[in-house]
Amino acid sequence: MGDASNPAIHFSRAMVPKKNIGISAHLYCEPLRGSGAAGSSFAWSVSPAARNAIGLKERQLDAAFLTPIGYARESSLYSIVPRIAVASAGADATITLHVREGLQNVGTIAVDPSSSSEIVLTKIVLAECFDLSPKIVPFSGGLEEALAKADAALLVGDPSLQVQEDHESALDLVEEWNEMTGLPYVHGFWCGREHALTMEEIRLLQQACTEGLGDLDGISSRASLAHKLDGYSPAAIRDYLDGLTFAFTGEEEEAVREFNRYAYYHAVLPDIPELQFYGSPAAG
Repeated sequence: MGDASNPAIHFSRAMVPKKNIGISAHLYCEPLRGSGAAGSSFAWSVSPAARNAIGLKERQLDAAFLTPIGYARESSLYSIVPRIAVASAGADATITLHVREGLQNVGTIAVDPSSSSEIVLTKIVLAECFDLSPKIVPFSGGLEEALAKADAALLVGDPSLQVQEDHESALDLVEEWNEMTGLPYVHGFWCGREHALTMEEIRLLQQACTEGLGDLDGISSRASLAHKLDGYSPAAIRDYLDGLTFAFTGEEEEAVREFNRYAYYHAVLPDIPELQFYGSPAAG
């Protein structure tokens, strides 16, 4: 029988490396890391979602926050952590299309190539709601530079929030999706290979989110410094985060399935993937 007081046993447990978790740098992911013990149980790797998708596929990460398209393209490899997602159920300026000279004149859109799901969302909304099929132009830079290169520019996350008050000719693509489908838009969720996370680690990810949502004031204060959003006070960040949802319920599942159906219909995906979840431990 093992001796719980044996210092060698405690030393061995302390040396177990933390799992490496890839998370997006966007403001909407801040509550997922929590603000207490559960969040400190992991080593966080902050990168764009597309880079995290590569890191997860190449086994550099144990789990990662993936967009719906990031998951769909490798769905046979991954399981989804239940109960946690980031979603928008209304206009919140998280994903916006900024137009230079009227929506019907849009023939090209400047985009950050790493925004894969948001590019697909743009294609779906413009095709379904406005009968448009513009050319996608990869671009990196500010809004004005983008609009000098293309008829419109797609902004996602922090860059979109930064300019929402400065550029009136913008289409909120989340709002368009909500109105088109009656469903929220799911920005992403935790994914990993089947045995990459233990049930305890899944519970800790769930608990980290619970911790984060319980400390939105503290997270908002810290985020106002880290994200450097001009005009975004801690109170404004708190209002923004309050407008998001962080649960993965049946409605969010249906929203992801509907997004995948549209992506398949518009020839983005070769098939419609199933959503595979890890077992659902009770969060403490």
